[in-house]
Amino acid sequence: MRAEPDTIASYYDDADQDFSRWSRAQHLHFGYCGWDAGPLCRARMLERMSHEVLTALRLDATLPMRLLDLGCGLGATTRLAAARFPEAHVHGLTLSETQARKATAQSVEAGLAARASFTRTSYLAIPEAPASIDAAFAMESACYAPGLAKAEFIHEAARVLKPGGRLVVADAFLKHARPLRGLARTFHDALCLRWRLPCLGALDPFLKALNEAGFTDIKARDVSFRVGPSVLHVPFLTAQSLFNTALRRDPVRRDNAMAPLYALLLALVPRTVGYYLVEATRA
Repeated sequence: MRAEPDTIASYYDDADQDFSRWSRAQHLHFGYCGWDAGPLCRARMLERMSHEVLTALRLDATLPMRLLDLGCGLGATTRLAAARFPEAHVHGLTLSETQARKATAQSVEAGLAARASFTRTSYLAIPEAPASIDAAFAMESACYAPGLAKAEFIHEAARVLKPGGRLVVADAFLKHARPLRGLARTFHDALCLRWRLPCLGALDPFLKALNEAGFTDIKARDVSFRVGPSVLHVPFLTAQSLFNTALRRDPVRRDNAMAPLYALLLALVPRTVGYYLVEATRA
């Protein structure tokens, strides 16, 4: 199953006005709970998740480098990367013209325009030469690639990464590739319908695809326990959202409010889904 790029872009354009309810800094992902990011402070958990991904890239901040944010949303993590790695140029890719425009404006406002840039394009057809990128990351965006293995996403990332280049993916993955049944299938399908996803990836096929694409040093860290506290913020935000009359009447905005709730329900089905940080090195 494949999600059409125009459908995804249109969804993000229409739901854009609701993202600030989740994060004033425009982080469009779940958070990471830690000693410096407690369960009640969603903003800190969201930023901590971005830094967990950037740390896993294992980069030397003193060296010039080129980084890609594969599915950058409104560019919050792209800008964090540019600030953390002052010699780097970080380029964010998004299917949404609205997101690219707003992310660019925020980059200018933050004084990072020279090193944090954005383009409306697909990460399945990256406009970069082979072996030209030092590292790439994807935060809850690889799930939009087709198939359980997300192989097209992986092969395109492998094409543009230099030998020794790092890829880090933060996302929810199914714990097995068997057909889902019962409540697991109901919640998964409802989640995908509302977030315009083809399907969630399955962890083992994803790791196998990384190996087949020429990646080594492949590791998958289950951080579901760390992510859980931020997911528990979802029911409260959903309840608040559904009191908004304009939102209730707008099917796209209503989907945007309900999708995270289905993500929470799916997470409660035993042995079905987990949240992982996956990292690998291009051979």
